[in-house]
Amino acid sequence: MLVSGILPAILDRWDRELFVYLFQPFGLPYKLSEALSAKWLLMVIMAGLFAVGFLQVLVRSGPKLPYLFSSVGTMALALGVYGVSNGILKPLVGRVRPCHHQDLMQGLMVGEFFSLSSHCDSLWGMPSNHACFFFTLAAASFVLLKWRPLSFLWLVFALLVGASRVIIGVHYPGDVLMGAVMGVLCGAVGGFLLSWLLRWLLGWLGDSAASPNS
Repeated sequence: MLVSGILPAILDRWDRELFVYLFQPFGLPYKLSEALSAKWLLMVIMAGLFAVGFLQVLVRSGPKLPYLFSSVGTMALALGVYGVSNGILKPLVGRVRPCHHQDLMQGLMVGEFFSLSSHCDSLWGMPSNHACFFFTLAAASFVLLKWRPLSFLWLVFALLVGASRVIIGVHYPGDVLMGAVMGVLCGAVGGFLLSWLLRWLLGWLGDSAASPNS
């Protein structure tokens, strides 16, 4: 496993100490974070943000194809990053989720609670898939969208989801940070590639429309 090479002992200790400080097994922070882990709620919020963007395009009477292309492309990009994180990086890094460390959870007096928790499923935790996915969407939106308020909403959403993964005990802060960095890099690079592809597509469609044979 590569976790010992990626996180030196001192950084790993600091990461665990920060987790103990941020982890909130009960109360309002946990309830809100647990809600953000519900897949149906995440899908509803994502659909709402995409819908807000489309309504903004309708109100401004702008072209619909660029936004639709950007939305589909960004979602495909984020799903691809999620797949690489889950299928390749997590087993390669091999860092166990904090909720699977019974000694740590027993020390926090929540061992029995977390042994029954439905959130602690897979073994590996680094990088956070949720952080990879949502920070990819946020970074790509800053590249592709002209309406900045929506990009900032994606960023706030990504930050809330990332924090919620620590608060409910399924990730160390370092897991989320690595996922966020990966998501920002992939989202920025992928966003620029999608932007270039979109310009090429629009140019090709324009040339086809202007062709006398069309």
